[in-house]
Amino acid sequence: MSFLAEGSANYGIEIAFPHAERMQFEKSVLFPLAGIDPAKAELYYQIQAVLQQLSYSGNMVAKRYLDGEIDRDAAIAMLMKYSLSDAERSAQRLRFIEHNRSYV
Repeated sequence: MSFLAEGSANYGIEIAFPHAERMQFEKSVLFPLAGIDPAKAELYYQIQAVLQQLSYSGNMVAKRYLDGEIDRDAAIAMLMKYSLSDAERSAQRLRFIEHNRSYV
């Protein structure tokens, strides 16, 4: 159920804020509130697009780890390499994988 709820919530964002409107709102309202220079918004969106493409690497690591193909250290190293995250964030992601298993 949580998978459906999360998917519905994400889809709701797209309906409420079509891409161009969302970007304009983020640039004019959210970026200044977060201390992000709105002039760098395009770079931010480009980076987010690349990171989105890398998000599937976490699923690949989760599958290999949960299937026993790799150990904890290898999983963290792979998350760091392919998800471009630091050791702390990668270890946190692996704890999430261990706890939630099939939800991942």
